[in-house]
Amino acid sequence: MSRSAKWLTATLSLLLGVMVFVNDPAMGQEQVELTILTHEWQPLVEWISNSIKEYERLNPHVTIHHIQGPIVETFLLQTAAGVSPDIVNLIDTNFFELVHHGLLAPAPDDVVADLEERFMPASWTVFSYGDDYFAYPTEAIAILPMANVLIFEEAGVDYPTTYRELVELQRRLTRTDPDGRVTQAATRLDHWDDNTRVQWWAMLLWGYGGDFFDEKMTHATFNSIAGVQSLESYVELSSFESPHLTFFDLNLALTFGGAHTVEPHFSKLYPDVPVRVLEPLKGDDGNRVTTAYFWGQTVSAASSHQREAWDFLKWLNRDENRLALLRTTGFPPVAYSNIQELINDPYLLAHAKGLEYGRSIPNTPVWAQVISPLGQQILRALSKEVSATEALYQAARVVDAILKEWREKSN
Repeated sequence: MSRSAKWLTATLSLLLGVMVFVNDPAMGQEQVELTILTHEWQPLVEWISNSIKEYERLNPHVTIHHIQGPIVETFLLQTAAGVSPDIVNLIDTNFFELVHHGLLAPAPDDVVADLEERFMPASWTVFSYGDDYFAYPTEAIAILPMANVLIFEEAGVDYPTTYRELVELQRRLTRTDPDGRVTQAATRLDHWDDNTRVQWWAMLLWGYGGDFFDEKMTHATFNSIAGVQSLESYVELSSFESPHLTFFDLNLALTFGGAHTVEPHFSKLYPDVPVRVLEPLKGDDGNRVTTAYFWGQTVSAASSHQREAWDFLKWLNRDENRLALLRTTGFPPVAYSNIQELINDPYLLAHAKGLEYGRSIPNTPVWAQVISPLGQQILRALSKEVSATEALYQAARVVDAILKEWREKSN
């Protein structure tokens, strides 16, 4: 090859390299690796995994690792080891404790503006601390009553509108066989772990006019008259000794839960049995109230790529991605655009509307310590080991000691 030909070949190679560099947006950019930690529920994992693939395709300089497991334990262990995940999917009750200890990064102004413009306030303002906001909402669940329409029609009874009416309905619709085995009831409120027991009892506690703590968080107030009455009702509504009763076996008139707990499973089993979502029941003061709990995607304060993490979350929560989340998981819509697109889906829209009446567990960094002693004493009442009065008295003793220790450490 002649000198001129070699020079031409080298020059063309150099020019092509420059052209590739100029036209490839990933070239010249710092390679970024992010890690996102979520729980292991398969529909959410599917949505996250599919979204990561698309984001990496659009942003070749970004690699995102998705890990799953016990959220708080994994987050704290990895943070202590200096390898904190950049993004973590947290339930609101765990958020309070972590943000109080400075482990989470506040959302930048553009993210807060995005939340204000596009999302229902109830779904993201729960993730606030001081003047800052910390998360995009993923799961926003209001515990709502869902009715088997046929049972109500056959029994000739009206749907309950208050928590007191629900207790009366339980007594009216309970059926037993000749051996005394319960074969039908109005409902069977969930009680499968400490967190569930406290959340499901909470809607009755608030409905009867009670609360967990006094305003200054100096002592427990759930052992009040309202607290005792609400726990007695919870015991009655839990049908604790009848685990065979399930909404899916058509022997319960009502079930309480989030949108994803019934559809599409029920309609596949019983396409001819209509399910009606009722509004949250009314408390003694005439106002509707129920328990709501929220999961949010937030960023670790230990992340060295906080801006890139928020950029990914902002992209992940675009309208089209939120619609994919809704379709994959069955969560109620909390982005305004999704609500408009699902105007003909009364089931999901009813669950979204229910969030307006949802009340969150108290915003306190000691809640994680409160859950176990309270949940365990509720279990003792459910199993008839002790009375509701004794259960709440014992729980209040432990919780008061937790509050006292927390105040002393905080001062």
